[in-house]
Amino acid sequence: MATTKLISLRSVFALLSDVVCDLSSKVEPIYEISGGYLLGIPTDTRLVYDFHQESNYMREFKEVFNFHFPLLRNSTRENGTMSVLAGSHKIGTVSFEKKRVSQNSYTNLVPTEIEKIQSEFPEVHCILEPGDCVVFHKDLVHKSNFNASKLCRPVGTARLTQNKRGSWVSKTPDQL
Repeated sequence: MATTKLISLRSVFALLSDVVCDLSSKVEPIYEISGGYLLGIPTDTRLVYDFHQESNYMREFKEVFNFHFPLLRNSTRENGTMSVLAGSHKIGTVSFEKKRVSQNSYTNLVPTEIEKIQSEFPEVHCILEPGDCVVFHKDLVHKSNFNASKLCRPVGTARLTQNKRGSWVSKTPDQL
């Protein structure tokens, strides 16, 4: 957990702040809701996110700019790259069911009726090289996938906003 607060990641987030200003067309302060990296450990199901929307984790924010970028190596289908349901952000924030694989796994907030949503929107895998970055809407339904390779797939993540109002308190799995 401590390494996700590395100053080197914070310098990347400063660059991403410029992207937020460009996308929003607003010259307002940028606030970091959360950020760090995900390891993408090989053959480990505990640290794989099922389909979810960031809006359910970061509640009450009008806008959230989500950034996802590979660190060190390419993100591929084999090593569990993120996939998105293209266009699903148009359905808005949806209700969810909370699920966990184990006590030491991520907490998944899986949209209710996920099968219906999957049937309406094509799944697109984000094949990325270091230097690439995906920026996506808070309501986009997305997931990480199982890493079937022999190497970790570290990716950087950042959630930035220009909204002062929102739920700034980090929540435990039980509070989600």
